[in-house]
Amino acid sequence: MINTASVSNAATALVGAAFCSIAVLGVAMPQAHAAPAGFQKSVEASIQNTMRLPGNTDSKGVATVAVSIDANGSVSNADVVKSSGNASFDREAVRTARAVSYPATGNARTIAMVLGFNQPAPRAAISQGKQLVDAFRTDRRQLLADKSTAQPVG
Repeated sequence: MINTASVSNAATALVGAAFCSIAVLGVAMPQAHAAPAGFQKSVEASIQNTMRLPGNTDSKGVATVAVSIDANGSVSNADVVKSSGNASFDREAVRTARAVSYPATGNARTIAMVLGFNQPAPRAAISQGKQLVDAFRTDRRQLLADKSTAQPVG
């Protein structure tokens, strides 16, 4: 005998996973270091294979992560720059950002990864993600500069 509730729950989980995997990558970097052709498609394909919908939830959200990648494609840092409003989604966004395969480009870069959970990432969120990551990079450079020029007191 087939338990229809189990089939329904499994179908819902599959649909939720399909929505979860709808992710858009906004690449934010200086024009001088533009990503090579195919970079975004390669990363988006990796997101499709990596991202999971946390728990059993009907909640929706969009998280933006600043992902710093070295010239070899290794992640050096991943920070949420705009929360989805759901801690589980934000943790999954960072986990995904760290687990995705990034092509080596020969240049270090910081990109905006805008991930939609149970919804596609709206264009406005992608645009805003690029701006947030640009500001994040600027703030980080300033913080590092301030640290290197700080003089001990006393």
